[in-house]
Amino acid sequence: MEKITMNIFKIVLFLLFAGMCKFTFGQQVPVKNDYSSVIEKLQIITDRSTYIVGDELSFLIHLSLNGTNQLNEWSKVAYLELISYDGIASVKIKLPVKSQNAVGEIKIPDDLPSGNYYLKAYTKWLRNFNPGLYAYKPITIINYNSDEIVASPVFYTPDFYIDTVPLSTNPQDLFTLGAAEINTRAMQRVLLKPENKVKTGHYIVNVTRDPLFEAYSLAVLPNQSYSGFDLLFSPETREVSISGSLINTKTKEPLPNTMVSVSLIANQSQNLSVVSDEKGKFNVNLGKHKGTKEILITSNNTLAEIKVDNDFCNKVIKLPFLPLNLDALNKMELIRSVKIGVIEKQFEENKHMELLPQDKTTEQYYAEPTMNIVFSEYIPLPTLKDYFYELIPQASIRTDNGKLTIQVLGAAADLLVYPPLVLIDNIIVTEIDKLLEVSPKRIERIEILNKPYIKGDLTYGGIVNIFSKEGDLAGMELPKSGLFFNYQLFSDQQPFDYDQEIPENEPIMRNTLYWKVFSSDTDNLSELTFNVGDLPGKYIVQLYGITPDGEVISDTASFIVK
Repeated sequence: MEKITMNIFKIVLFLLFAGMCKFTFGQQVPVKNDYSSVIEKLQIITDRSTYIVGDELSFLIHLSLNGTNQLNEWSKVAYLELISYDGIASVKIKLPVKSQNAVGEIKIPDDLPSGNYYLKAYTKWLRNFNPGLYAYKPITIINYNSDEIVASPVFYTPDFYIDTVPLSTNPQDLFTLGAAEINTRAMQRVLLKPENKVKTGHYIVNVTRDPLFEAYSLAVLPNQSYSGFDLLFSPETREVSISGSLINTKTKEPLPNTMVSVSLIANQSQNLSVVSDEKGKFNVNLGKHKGTKEILITSNNTLAEIKVDNDFCNKVIKLPFLPLNLDALNKMELIRSVKIGVIEKQFEENKHMELLPQDKTTEQYYAEPTMNIVFSEYIPLPTLKDYFYELIPQASIRTDNGKLTIQVLGAAADLLVYPPLVLIDNIIVTEIDKLLEVSPKRIERIEILNKPYIKGDLTYGGIVNIFSKEGDLAGMELPKSGLFFNYQLFSDQQPFDYDQEIPENEPIMRNTLYWKVFSSDTDNLSELTFNVGDLPGKYIVQLYGITPDGEVISDTASFIVK
């Protein structure tokens, strides 16, 4: 009886201890099953194919699994890049996938030369395969401020070719328009036909000016069929994740079963912990945060070198170079479209000019330090220790168990309880002895924060941050047991609301009049309305849909604005 009671007591203690260890285990890389047959197919749909710099590009990325349109419970994050023909990206964003769709908007950068570019879409899971399986869509960009045009490459052999395909091989009678001719500033109606409502699927209603409408799309296809599968990345089945591996700095072997802590420094800080797998790999889900946030990643093993995977694909690709050839008629229409875009862009800039924030100096993640020692303002001292002894009363060098340590001094009692966060060039330092041996001639300044620094579940007894002149760690060799860096999460750009009411005194001169993504079985829409704006001319309305069985259907109609 006593033995049974003791065993129960041990079990209770174990459960209590497990409850105290609040680890958040990330999605670990599957190793037992063969997932090479799980292939995602992506499709990119945009509001048009020609843009000017500064334009907003509306898009939808549709995901299907293994070539079917069945519900994809695999990837929940889509990646989109705006790239040149040689793969150099000028825009990179991440978007949540909901009901197989990622819907968003990007701004065309102002400094791009006129030419043809590509949108590239993929998932983290697809990075285990060849980029030939990614989705690509060519677009044309016009820069009205520059005469520069993307130059043709010399001795260039692309890995892909271009094919012209219709947007839909199955046109249907899906809707009618409220009017074939309509006055400026009037409301046009798109009436969905009830008999087609039973056909569930994902749909887009897009309204553009006639010269910018294209009934055909340019398909970007690889020159050869790609096979092969290298399991490097887990699927992001929830939100954006950060992944990498741990390497033993002495043996250069992977470090399995080692704790990795990730602190997401945001308004609501979050601390996540995982244990590396048998190959030393780790994967941490970062939640639904938006924008670019600072990440602190550390390991409890001082011998661990942390290697973080590039969050965007960095494989070299060579897409076809498409010259910017415009005949006279198209060029005239394009110039008119450009002028419309310029007028609208200038109006938007003037309207929001008073709301633009003032330029701010880049700040450290801990805001303002309580002490900043710039070495060039003082007489040179022989060692780094001397600078602490003579010039930094808020820090003290001490010896603990035969090793040198730094303690930050101040009024807060926590400074006596918790060790400080010590860094050089924003890299965490665990070996203070080596740090203090660095030549002061290579140091620019030392910043001290003499109050507790709390981020997530981590508490530090202040901060000591040393900055080298060249940003090279002052030549110090140290295990990369901690990293601070910026990490991109979900895009925080809010798409333009085409359903919003436009004030009467505000001009409507958009090249895209309307863009709406909806699901026929959940949104219950029977009618869509939009303002036709201030520009007379011919406009094209297109309804484009993808049914659950993968069928692509569409319908188009036109109307005249007088």
